[in-house]
Amino acid sequence: MKWTQVQRAFAVALLLLACGRPSVGQAVYGNIIGTVSDPSGATVPNAAVVILDLDRGVSYQATTNASG
Repeated sequence: MKWTQVQRAFAVALLLLACGRPSVGQAVYGNIIGTVSDPSGATVPNAAVVILDLDRGVSYQATTNASG
């Protein structure tokens, strides 16, 4: 049996769909690293920090350590 170009393309498409793996989206975790400082450049220990996730409408609260 001789395959036509359309039949070959269809067979390749089916093979790719059957063997394909689901793609993985972006990571759902991350890190924020920084230092809280005042206008003079001195670090601010125990400062309250609020991080807003505007896409999800969620906020996260944290406190800086002794070194700001």
